[in-house]
Amino acid sequence: MLETRWGILAGAGTKLVLAGPGEQLTLLEGDTGSQRRLPRPSTAWDSQPAVDPRGRFVALVFGIPAWYTSSLPKGWKGGPLQVLDVWILDTQTAKLTQLPGMPAFMAIKRSDVAWTNDGRLVLLGHTNGEDVVAVWRPGQRRLALKTVQLPELDGGSRSFAILG
Repeated sequence: MLETRWGILAGAGTKLVLAGPGEQLTLLEGDTGSQRRLPRPSTAWDSQPAVDPRGRFVALVFGIPAWYTSSLPKGWKGGPLQVLDVWILDTQTAKLTQLPGMPAFMAIKRSDVAWTNDGRLVLLGHTNGEDVVAVWRPGQRRLALKTVQLPELDGGSRSFAILG
């Protein structure tokens, strides 16, 4: 059994991403106990991270649940703005990289991320009155983005699963 000083955000292979100390993250190697401090990339609220099936990358998801602004983006169709910010932690190099296109105005309760078996990150969300799906592979400079039709929210989970 392994005890940690801070809460566990994610487990990726033999590594753990810890919520601490303070406003930092710690990458802990479970086999050796070695620790590497990382800056917390956002001070916003964080939600469930997503770990790629190979255990190398962790998508850290941050959001500002209700961000009101007097200068809305041109043509904005939604109400109060919410901001989603996704960062990728490479557990081999301990490098944090902001996902292309982030931060993004997005309805946080209508968004989620998951990894495919072949190493792509998929983001579903609702922005500016439209449902969108974005796909990204580590190393790509842009998200592939497409408008889709998602089911209406019914009070259940906002998460999704990649099958196949």
